[in-house]
Amino acid sequence: MRTLCVALSCCAAILTASSSYAGSATTMSAAVGALPVAASQCGDVVLCRCVKYKDRDEMACCAVPCVVHVPDPCACCDPCNCCCAPRCVAVKICVPPCGCARVTVRKCGRRVKYDYGKYEVDIRVKDGYVEVDYQD
Repeated sequence: MRTLCVALSCCAAILTASSSYAGSATTMSAAVGALPVAASQCGDVVLCRCVKYKDRDEMACCAVPCVVHVPDPCACCDPCNCCCAPRCVAVKICVPPCGCARVTVRKCGRRVKYDYGKYEVDIRVKDGYVEVDYQD
């Protein structure tokens, strides 16, 4: 039953997925197991402090900040309590301003890849922290 719910939420997210660009920051949220869905500006967002950035020198030269939501690396999963929503944290990444990414979500949202052709941003939720890896 839980697999069916995740599959249905993936289909709904794919059908409604779009991108939004507002000034210098774009706010996107990702449900666990679903593609990021554009959201309106959220004002003050509390960012996760347990983030490790790798290969910042491979970031796009004109990159704009973007806030995405990923599963909380410090949250405990209770398979017996399927009614509670998974906890998410906000992570700031820098992406090219074109806004036409191909997004790949794997492992229930714990691995997210934003592919902009020449540039990529890989987000991995690990045990206790989130790793953001830039690739050109």
